Amino acid sequence: MYACLCGDIADNWVTPKVMHVQREQVLSLGEELTMVRVWLEIMREKLKVVVSGNHELRSYELVGWDMLMDALKDVLCLYDQHEALFTVETAEAEIPFKVRHQWKGYSKYNPTHAPENDARFNDGSWKVAVAAHTHPAAVIREFYDEAAAERKCVVQLGSYQYDSAFGRKLNFPRAHASGCCGLMVWPDGTMQGWHDLQQAAAYLTYLRLANE
Repeated sequence: MYACLCGDIADNWVTPKVMHVQREQVLSLGEELTMVRVWLEIMREKLKVVVSGNHELRSYELVGWDMLMDALKDVLCLYDQHEALFTVETAEAEIPFKVRHQWKGYSKYNPTHAPENDARFNDGSWKVAVAAHTHPAAVIREFYDEAAAERKCVVQLGSYQYDSAFGRKLNFPRAHASGCCGLMVWPDGTMQGWHDLQQAAAYLTYLRLANE
């Protein structure tokens, strides 16, 4: 199992519009950044792809400091501030991925509308899209891309924002506790997904034990 991070790992309340939220936090900004580095160190061997979120990019916009690039300097992985494109190769298939924190064309009626919109009207080259930013419950699901005449998959990551002044201000919903999804790619290129990472890990454990 490998990891892909899609931004907003840190709150980083540093811009004038939101810096008042930092006063409510249990952790100082320095302690928060230390916690991010600890998380990245824990995932070091499994971490393959990282993109920044708007929260980390606040520091870049203010002073030109790329928080995540700095934290990842000793981690061997793909990194970009906005978008990562890569292909997963199996024994029988090649599966293009597109990972972004933010996508254009969100809809309150469909949590995966923005990546679906991207496939149909902008960039239909990918088969799996990973999205974040919108604070929904984590969801992973297929849709049919008519122009490409094939099924594609969207992984919409969930939110940790339960109770804060910022969450109350924007009326974020109390989403499902899982912020992570799991996607398994079989050798023939077919895919299977879970909205809860623990369920994905349990299934992989079952497969390993069944094949011993």
